[in-house]
Amino acid sequence: MSRLLQPSRPVITLEDVSVCYRVPEQKLWSFKEYAIQFLRGRIRMSDFWALSHVDLSIRRGECFGIVGRTEPGRAPC
Repeated sequence: MSRLLQPSRPVITLEDVSVCYRVPEQKLWSFKEYAIQFLRGRIRMSDFWALSHVDLSIRRGECFGIVGRTEPGRAPC
């Protein structure tokens, strides 16, 4: 069988990937305000699961993209 017709092995494989961010429950508008509230012990955090148990395989020559919201002040992927 020609090399071009053979199925290729994955070049990138992710298995059971999860990503969790701890985010403050209240809106804090500046680092100074965050620091003051943190030092006073008034910051309540909650978990935000961005990914939960994701599997992904990418083979040579395949294309993929990541789609999502870009927050102000953050660079796009």
